Amino acid sequence: MEQHHHDIGIIGLGLIGCSLALGLRKSGFAGRITGMDANAEHEREALGAGLIDAVGDMKQVCGAEIIIVATPVDVSAGIIKQALDMSGENAAVIDVGSTKNRVMQNAGEHPEHRRFIPTHPMAGTENSGPLAAVEGLFRNRTVILLPYPDGDKDKTALIEAMYRSLGSEIVFMDPVKHDMSVAYVSHISHISSYALALTVLNKERDEENITRLAAGGFDSTARLAKSSASMWEPIFLENRTAIIDVLDEYIENIILFKHAIKSGNGQVIRTLIGQANKVREVLDKDKKNKEK
Repeated sequence: MEQHHHDIGIIGLGLIGCSLALGLRKSGFAGRITGMDANAEHEREALGAGLIDAVGDMKQVCGAEIIIVATPVDVSAGIIKQALDMSGENAAVIDVGSTKNRVMQNAGEHPEHRRFIPTHPMAGTENSGPLAAVEGLFRNRTVILLPYPDGDKDKTALIEAMYRSLGSEIVFMDPVKHDMSVAYVSHISHISSYALALTVLNKERDEENITRLAAGGFDSTARLAKSSASMWEPIFLENRTAIIDVLDEYIENIILFKHAIKSGNGQVIRTLIGQANKVREVLDKDKKNKEK
């Protein structure tokens, strides 16, 4: 049976937007892909790399069957509502942002909000821009769908099919639970990485020592500190309530380690590490489930 190709419009030609373009073209799900970005250089790069078929204005992009809003979260709500205004009744609008509660409250005021299907692909790298696009970025990755209670079921099914064509696993979630969950599993990881990088840079002034002595542990932990401020500053501020709760708990655990090390209490150190090691069981179990 021949697969139906869907015209795609992408607003925001960064890592996620262009990785979606690359993946949807490879999977055969996408037909014509039209893109736009506030950065003209991103538009030129995406077009030159063949990630999109054409650069268009808002009207042209919103003529697609599926409009993907892949912009920073502090501006996405306004763009989503504009896309709902300018697209036809048969078009689905999605976002890919890392925070959802405020965006969904804002977009939920729009009379056509049923056509907006919020999504969050749990995938990414520390790199940015069109040329950072990764083929297979969403394969075996979880994508969270958060349709409104009265959301359009046919369009929700279409977006689910779109992500499944990329090899993604679909999970449905409500926005409040989503924002708290990602604060724990994603946002705190980036803050920890930024804090570690700042600590090392402030204490170790010799850059040669950093590169010579840094082992795999530091490299993997500090990798996220390469992520751009333009993306993560809005995320931290949008999800500040959940992030502050997580930070308070995280700092409590840091203090427990500090007191145990300062007092020479090896038993407490071993207990804390042993408790932390349990995360391996959780991750291994999830890995085995995905391999089935």
